[in-house]
Amino acid sequence: MARVDASDRVQNRDSVDLLGWSRGDTLLVTVLEMSVVFQRRTDGSVAMTAKPYVVIPAAARARCFLHAGARVLVAADPAQDVLVVHSPTSVERMLLMFHARLSGSDLR
Repeated sequence: MARVDASDRVQNRDSVDLLGWSRGDTLLVTVLEMSVVFQRRTDGSVAMTAKPYVVIPAAARARCFLHAGARVLVAADPAQDVLVVHSPTSVERMLLMFHARLSGSDLR
């Protein structure tokens, strides 16, 4: 878990360290539903700094309804070399679907 700070950054040292991302790596930023996906790629438009955080571009924040102070779930996938920032809405939807499957109902 992390917070979006006033500069639109999300810091999660453990996740960045797990991925091995470092200063100068370029990241491609994509929004999938209500989550922001960062993938290390040479054609990326966002560069990593020396500090272990990612900056969420304004368009992505708007699509995911993220604002300063929002709590987000950060997940790293080293096999895919991606970092996913799940918005509160995204987490809520995932949990709702999970609990619907547990109860055998279809809550959509």
